[in-house]
Amino acid sequence: MAAMTIQTIDPTTGLAPTYGAVTSSDTFANDGKTSLYVRNASGSSVTVTVTSQVTAATDADLGPVTLTSPTFTVGAGADRVLPFLKPARYNDASGTVTVGYSATTSVTAAAVQFPRPL
Repeated sequence: MAAMTIQTIDPTTGLAPTYGAVTSSDTFANDGKTSLYVRNASGSSVTVTVTSQVTAATDADLGPVTLTSPTFTVGAGADRVLPFLKPARYNDASGTVTVGYSATTSVTAAAVQFPRPL
């Protein structure tokens, strides 16, 4: 498991993210304003799984619901930006999110933090 470095977007210049090689299980600090950018340069699709720390909740309309770890498919030669992740659902006791990849060859990622709007 590798801890990813958070890259923060500069509000005056923007950010050209630096992508790093992924491992089968990576983590990054999550403040609810950090998104994961995944680049798949391989010839096959890759599935990215975000580990949900909460597996059950009660919805106001539906009642008790089971929460699963969401998956995102990144096509061959494609990029995918994952949505912001709610800390209450995805953060472990250390405040980090765990992300797994179905394959790691030619797959890179960047954890990007969004600052407050200008």
